[in-house]
Amino acid sequence: MKTLTTFIICMIAIGTALSQKVPVIQVGETNLGVAKLTVHSEVIGNRMTTTYDMYFYNPTSEVLEGELIFPLGENQAVNRFALDVFGTLREAVVVKKEQGRVAFEAVVRRGVDPALLEKGTGNNYKARIYPIPAKGYKRVVLGYEEVLPYSEGYHVSLPLDFDRSLESFSFQLKHYKTDAPRILSGNAYVSRWKKTSNGYQADYRASNITLKESLELVFEGLTPLQTFQTGDYFYAHQTLETPLIPRKTNDQITLLWDASLSMRTRDLKKELAILEAYIAKKQSLKVSVIIFSNEVRKQHDLTISDGNAEPLISVLKAVPYDGGTSFGFLDKMELKGDTFLFSDGLETLSAFPKQMLAPLFVINSKREANHTAMRSLAASFGGTYINLDNHTVARGLEQLETVPLSILAVHSEETSLEVYPAVGHTVTQSLSISGKNVRKKPVHVIIGHQDQVIDTLSITFEEAKIIAEVPRIWAQMKLMELQKNSAENKDEIITLATNFNLVSDHTSLIVLETVHDYIKYNITPPQELMAEYRRIMKGRERVRVTNAEEVSTERSKESSVATTMESLPNGTSVRVSGTILDTGGLPLPGVNVIVKGTSTGTQTDFEGEFSLETEAGADLVFSYLGFTTLETTVTGNGNININMMPDAASLDEVIVVAQGIQKEARAVGYAVSAVSAEEIENRTEGDISRVLSGKASGVQITQQSGTSGSATNVIIRGYNSITGSNQPLFIVDGVPMASNTNAQGSFLEGNVGSSRILDLDPNMIADVNVLKGLAATTLYGSEGRNGVVIITTKSTADLPTPTLGTIPKAKNDAEKLAELLDATPYTFSVLSLPYIQQLHQKQTLTEKYEQYLEDREQMFDKPYYFMDVYDYFMEYDEELARRILSNIPELEMDNYEFLKAYAYKLEAENSYELAAFIYRRVIELRSEDAQSYRDLALVLQQLDREEEALALLKKINLPEFYENSHRRNFLGMQQVSSKELGSLVHSIPYQASLKGLPVATRSKNEMDVRVVIDWNHNDTDIDLHIVDPNFEKCLYSDPKTRSGGQLSEDVTEGFGPEEFSQINALNGTYYIMVDYFDDRYQKMATPTYLKLTIYRNYGKASESKEIKVLRLQEEEETFLVGSITL
Repeated sequence: MKTLTTFIICMIAIGTALSQKVPVIQVGETNLGVAKLTVHSEVIGNRMTTTYDMYFYNPTSEVLEGELIFPLGENQAVNRFALDVFGTLREAVVVKKEQGRVAFEAVVRRGVDPALLEKGTGNNYKARIYPIPAKGYKRVVLGYEEVLPYSEGYHVSLPLDFDRSLESFSFQLKHYKTDAPRILSGNAYVSRWKKTSNGYQADYRASNITLKESLELVFEGLTPLQTFQTGDYFYAHQTLETPLIPRKTNDQITLLWDASLSMRTRDLKKELAILEAYIAKKQSLKVSVIIFSNEVRKQHDLTISDGNAEPLISVLKAVPYDGGTSFGFLDKMELKGDTFLFSDGLETLSAFPKQMLAPLFVINSKREANHTAMRSLAASFGGTYINLDNHTVARGLEQLETVPLSILAVHSEETSLEVYPAVGHTVTQSLSISGKNVRKKPVHVIIGHQDQVIDTLSITFEEAKIIAEVPRIWAQMKLMELQKNSAENKDEIITLATNFNLVSDHTSLIVLETVHDYIKYNITPPQELMAEYRRIMKGRERVRVTNAEEVSTERSKESSVATTMESLPNGTSVRVSGTILDTGGLPLPGVNVIVKGTSTGTQTDFEGEFSLETEAGADLVFSYLGFTTLETTVTGNGNININMMPDAASLDEVIVVAQGIQKEARAVGYAVSAVSAEEIENRTEGDISRVLSGKASGVQITQQSGTSGSATNVIIRGYNSITGSNQPLFIVDGVPMASNTNAQGSFLEGNVGSSRILDLDPNMIADVNVLKGLAATTLYGSEGRNGVVIITTKSTADLPTPTLGTIPKAKNDAEKLAELLDATPYTFSVLSLPYIQQLHQKQTLTEKYEQYLEDREQMFDKPYYFMDVYDYFMEYDEELARRILSNIPELEMDNYEFLKAYAYKLEAENSYELAAFIYRRVIELRSEDAQSYRDLALVLQQLDREEEALALLKKINLPEFYENSHRRNFLGMQQVSSKELGSLVHSIPYQASLKGLPVATRSKNEMDVRVVIDWNHNDTDIDLHIVDPNFEKCLYSDPKTRSGGQLSEDVTEGFGPEEFSQINALNGTYYIMVDYFDDRYQKMATPTYLKLTIYRNYGKASESKEIKVLRLQEEEETFLVGSITL
C-alpha cells in the first residue's frame, strides 16, 4: 500500500451562507490552497450555473492524496467534474452508483488511481483525489447549478476571499435579465458590464492577486415572465404577485425539537427568533415541547402569556446535542394543535412516519440537510417547509401564518406535454416550470389552495430566447420531482441521469485512466476517448469464434505499443499500468512484465492488465511464450497498452501425451506446451505449478497470497463452472491425481480453486507437459475438460536417501495445549485508552458526561471514539451509553464500515429492529456485496421475518446475483450462507423450488457447535483458528479435523465470513483464535471490529447464540478470543 499524506479538500458550497470559505486543502495544520482559479457563472431566469476550474499546488516533496468534500444546499446539485489525467483534462461520466463503486475499487486494487464523485446524505458530495504531484499542480474542475433564493430579489453570493495570493484569477458572469443587478460587495469583479445579444456579461482578470472580497449581488424587483426554448423543450420563470391567504392558526402547538448530534451546527439564533416572532403575534399559546434524538429525552408543557417566549427559549438554549435521529416515537404519540418540527431531517435511526396529524411545519436552518424529504413531508401533511438557511426570519414567519399555495393543474392543447414541477408542488414567491414536447401552443399553469384558484400563469413562446441549456434544466427539474420518492423511482432516475449526465441519489460521476477500464466495466467513456473506444469495440466485433478450440481474427501484421506517459527526470519514482492484448483484441493473462536488468516485475491478470512501480528511464520487457518479446522505455507516470504478435518461429520438441505416448509437438493436432527438468531446477519456487508461469502459453498461474505455502491456482481453459472446479486434471506417472485440496476462493475476480500439485516436490519432476486442446483429452473423458497437466517424475533411485530423525518425547496435555494456543489472549479494555482514563477520573455520572461532551469536540473525525465511550458508559448508564453510540450514523451515515460496526454492537445487545434499519442503509451503500444482504437476513430472522430473510439469502446464493455485474464471489461466503439458507428453509413451511441453489440448502445443517466471524473493514484478511478437545488445530491450511470439524474456505478479501462447524461435537473445550493478518486499504489507524458469533446446537430447537464484538488494532497478530465447552 502506498505511504501517503492524507488531506481533505473542503469545497464549500456557494449560496447565501456568507460564513462559508473558499476551497482549501488541509494537510496537518497547514492549508494547501488554490494557486490558479477560473470561475464562470451564468444566470438563466432564477437558476445559476457555476464552474470552478482550480489548480491546487502542492509545495511539499511528497505525493499527496485526499478527499474532495463539498456540501451543497437546497436546490443545488453538481453538474460537472473533471480531473487532470497525465496532462489532459478528463471529464467524468455518469455511472450507476454500484457500477461506479465496483469499477473504482477494482481499479484501485490494481494500483491505479481513478476518481469517483458520489452524492451522499444531506446533499454532500465526496471524491478521492490522487495524485497531487510533489511540488506540482493538480487541476480539478467542479461545476454545480442552483435555484437562486428570493428575498425582494434573487440573490447571488460567491465567496472569493483568499488567504494567499493567486498566481492567476479569471472571472466571468453572464445573465439574461433586462437590467444589471445591484452590487452589494465585490464591485471590482463586475464593474464593467457589456451588453450581449441575450443579456449582460462581466469579465475580470488579474495575476498575482490576493482576493479579500466576496461577490454579492441581487437582481431586484419583480421579474416579468421569461421564456427560454430549445427544440421542443421550454423553461419559463416569473415572480408572482399572488395574494397571500391568512391561515387560521391554532392556540396550541407541539414543538418537536431535534437534539441529535448533527443539530449542534444549527443557526440557533434564527430558529429562536422565528419562535419569538410567532409567539409575539399570538400572545397566548400552549406549547408541548418534545426534545428528542435517538429517543424522546424530555417533555415540557408550557403556557405562554403576554407574548413572553422566555420560558420556552431558556429550555431550548439548555439542550445538549447528542445522539442519532429517530422519528419512531411519532407513531405512538398524540400531537396537539399545529406541529412545528425543528430538524435537519437526517433519518439516521428511523424513517419519517407515514401518517401524522396535519398541519406539519418543518423549520430548518442548516445547509447540510435532507431538504427534499422535509419539503415533501410538510406538503404531505398540509404544512410548509421553511428553510431559514436561504430565507429571512420575516419570510419564514410569513410562511407560518399563511396557507401554502400549489400548482392545481396544467392545461395545454399539447397533448403529450411533460411538465415539471408536477401538480401539487408548493409555490412561493416565484414560479419556474419546464416542459417537453411543446410546439407553439400556450401552456396555462393554475395556482391555488385546495379547490380555490388564486392565479393563472400563461406561457407563450413567440418571444422565447433560444439557449442550449433548456433540455438540461428540464431534466434537472424532473429529477427533483422523481427524487421525492427516490427508492420507488430508482430505475427512472438512473435512465434520466444517464441520458442527461446528472448526479443523483442513484448515480455518480467517475473518471478512469484508460479506455480499457471503461470497456471492461461497461461504462461509456468521455468524448475525448470515444475515438479509441470505437476503434477497440469495432476490433472486438471482428473477432469470430469458429469453435470451442479455435479463435479466428483479423490480425495486424505487427505488434504495437501505445503509450500515454508524462515526461519526468530519469530516476523519478513512477507507476505505469496498462492492458496487453493479442492482435485480435483478446486479453493475454500471464504476460511477464520485467524491469530490464532487474528482478522487479509482475504479470498480467486474467483481463490482461498490469500495474508496476518503477523509475523514469527504466526499460520494460514484455515476454510471453509463443509471442514476440517487446521492450519500451518508461518516461513517467502513465499507461502502456500493447498488442502482442505471435512469434512465427516455433521450436520442434517431443512432448508426452495420453497414456505415456511420446510425439513430436508439431505432429500433435492440438495445443501443447512442455517444461524440462532443467527449467524446473533453475527456478527457485517450491511449488511446481509456478514453474509453468511464463513457460506455458495461455496458462494462468496465480498465488492466493504472498505467504509461504499458500495455494496456487492453475487455469488452462478458462472458467467453465461457477460452483464446480476449473482446475486441470493432473496425471503423475500415468496416475490421475485429485486436484481439489486447498481449494480456495471462487472463479470470479481471478480467485479459483487451488490444486494438489502443491503437494509435489519439484526436485522429483523430470518434465511437465500441458495439453490444452479438447482433442488432447479424449482418453480422459470429462475429467480432462479443463485441460490436462502430465507430469513425469524422476526415478526414485536417483533421489537422495532421507535421514531419519529421532522420535520426539511424548508431551502431556498441558504442553500440547500451550503449543497449540500460540496466541495472545484478547484482553483489550477501553480503560487502557487515555481519553477513557480521563473520563474515569471523574467521580459522578454527571461529571463523566460533561467531560465526554468536552472531549468529543476533538473527536468528530474518529467515530471509533464513540464506540469506546459507549463501552465505558455501559457500566454506569445503559440509556446514556446507547445515546452516545447512536452518534456514529450521525457522523458517518455514508461510511458503510462504521455502520457495520455499529450494527454489530446492536446485535450484541439484541437491538435487532434498529440493526435491521442500519443494515438496510448498508445495502444502499454496498449493494454489490453479498455480505450486506446476509447481515440483514440474519437480523430479520431474529425478528421472526423469515420470508424476508429467506429471499435475501436465496438472492446471494443464485448465480444471477453475480453474472454480468463484476460483483466479487467468494466461495467461503457461498459455503456459509448456503448452510444458513438450508437451515432456514427447513425451519419454516417452504414450498418454492431450490433449483440452482447450492447442495447445502437441501439439508437442515444441524450442528452441535458453530463459530462464525465477520469484520467491518473491506479487503481485510482475518483467519479463524480452532483447537478442539483432542488438541487438534483446525486452520485454513488444515481445514478438517479427524473428529469431523471443518472450516469454511479462507476469505482474504471483503468482510468474511469464516466459519468452523462440527455436527457431532466432542466433549470438552474448543478454543477460538483469530489471526488478524492484513488490512490492505486502511488509510488511518482506525480499529477493525470483529463480530464473533458462537452457536450451540445450531439449527435445533435448543439453539443458543452468543455475540461478541472485538476491537482489533494490531495487524499480523493472533489472538485467543474465546472458548466453548460442551
